[in-house]
Amino acid sequence: LFGVSYEELLARGKTPERQIGKTGVLGCGFGAGPDAIDRVAKRDRIDLARAGVTSTALVETWRRQHPRVAGREVGRTFVDAACRTRHARRGGYWKAVERAARDAVADPSFSHLAGAEGRAVAWWAHGPDLYCTLPSGRELRYRNAGVAADPLTGRDSLQYVDARRGMLRTYGGRLVENVVQAVARDVIAHALPLLEAAGLPVVLHVHDEVV
Repeated sequence: LFGVSYEELLARGKTPERQIGKTGVLGCGFGAGPDAIDRVAKRDRIDLARAGVTSTALVETWRRQHPRVAGREVGRTFVDAACRTRHARRGGYWKAVERAARDAVADPSFSHLAGAEGRAVAWWAHGPDLYCTLPSGRELRYRNAGVAADPLTGRDSLQYVDARRGMLRTYGGRLVENVVQAVARDVIAHALPLLEAAGLPVVLHVHDEVV
């Protein structure tokens, strides 16, 4: 994001660029926009200005570097609600996943795939619920899923009912986050018995680390 080499980063140690880079990569990978980056920076007391970057520049740079996820630029800009100049994009994995989920809700008669063959996740509906079949065969379930107008924006959005939080609205980046975290869980769950069988007793595991 800053054009700094890995070796130079190691030599510098903990710098504002390193903190901002971590914030940007974690958030932007799941569709975070400038407003979300600003909120995280404020919460974590990260000074974007000190590193000479804005949240908009951070988001646009990440998306430009990851067109398969965020979509490719189409050579057109637009001004968002906060008067920031943004680049229009087409395609990308976020949109593919959201489109497959929406299509499954609209037409539950067959599965809708998002991703390359052999690595795709399948979205399908049964009754009122939306399902996502992961590469492992495990399923994510979104209860009482549907598409309805967002009262704030007026645009249609995918929604479902969460047992604790009630009706939630979601979008491509958030769905991709669900899929990525679920796949990561499947990977670590697969590794645990292999470690035990190899004579490495598992004491605990936290997030993506096994001790």
